[in-house]
Amino acid sequence: MLFSILVEKVSAWAPIHATFIFATPKKFNEPLKMGSLGAGVNFGLGMETTVDLRKKNEEVKIFLNEQVINGEVTKEAIKQFRIRTRINPAVNVYHNSPVPTGYGLSTSGAGAIGTLLALNQLYDTQLSDIEILQMAHITDIICQTGLGSVLAQSVPGFELRIEQGAPGIGKVKSFALNANLFLVPIASLSTPNVLKSKEKMDQVTTAGMEAINRLLINFSLDSLFQESYNFLMKSGLCTPRIATLVDGLHKIEEFHVTMAMIGETIVIHPNNPDQVQAFLSSKNLSYILTNPSTQAPHVIST
Repeated sequence: MLFSILVEKVSAWAPIHATFIFATPKKFNEPLKMGSLGAGVNFGLGMETTVDLRKKNEEVKIFLNEQVINGEVTKEAIKQFRIRTRINPAVNVYHNSPVPTGYGLSTSGAGAIGTLLALNQLYDTQLSDIEILQMAHITDIICQTGLGSVLAQSVPGFELRIEQGAPGIGKVKSFALNANLFLVPIASLSTPNVLKSKEKMDQVTTAGMEAINRLLINFSLDSLFQESYNFLMKSGLCTPRIATLVDGLHKIEEFHVTMAMIGETIVIHPNNPDQVQAFLSSKNLSYILTNPSTQAPHVIST
């Protein structure tokens, strides 16, 4: 593929995302067809990724919040770009995330999307948004860091994935809503350990399909949180710490609360924000105030 480099640095943005419900009713071997059904929310918080041309013979470096990391997902995204374009990117990659990794907030998907969007702009390869998102989806599948995150992150706001697969193959519907959200990252959990376990995934899929089928009839903020709670209780993914926190919030009549899949993170749409703040402070829990996103992934600067 012919290409030209017009700038030395490009930045892109992709939303942080929480899956509330997921299921894998059909099994596929082809990565573009693999994926999950489910529902969740994209946050106004996002990961900013910058790709910067490195000096000749300089070792490739990947950074997260200014710290050098191994960056296996980013390396795989660069590999997918190389396979698709036959260009070997000579770049360093800088991720800036407002949330920790491994907490069920789709940072891997956001980083892959941002890396690929920025590479596409930097090398002027003119790949379509669908092509970029499909490469990010394949990256997530190969690295076993997500099944439907990239499809979910392709749209703003609250999302419901209704057909499995990568963007352009899977289908997702969404709605935008101005809503206050508390995001409470507590601890990380291993996504691959769940995705590799047939027993766990069978239980997850049974619970997930029950919730998704009801959301197909009524997809609203109230129904999303109600079905997310049902899924949390039936899926086997709720940890004792999350169960205790959810129960405590229910006791103060805060019912729009659930867990981000897969991590010890809770998401709250508060009935009384001051009350929620006091509850979290009493538990010595840090939180982030945010909103549902209003934007899809995009290049933000060159």
